[in-house]
Amino acid sequence: MTIIEPNRSRLSIKLLPFALAMLLISLAVFSIYIYNQNVGLRHLISQNSKELQAQVVKNGDLKNQFYQVLSAKTVESVARAQGLVREKNPQYLESKPLTLNR
Repeated sequence: MTIIEPNRSRLSIKLLPFALAMLLISLAVFSIYIYNQNVGLRHLISQNSKELQAQVVKNGDLKNQFYQVLSAKTVESVARAQGLVREKNPQYLESKPLTLNR
């Protein structure tokens, strides 16, 4: 006596399109997620680039102010205001080398 099970083989045939559809849907959702991440990163890069350019300009302005403060004319005028005199022949401190007593 032979037992025929026709429904058993049909189950795997019906499951294949469902699995392919689920795979296609999950790939579509994943591609949308990746696209959104890409757009967000591009926006962030653009924003940071603008901030970097602003900081470069600000840094240049600060350097310009710093060099103006340390210019020779400014230093001399501050020294005169403090009553300092430029030394023509400065004498520097000198130290003798240490000798070890043995």
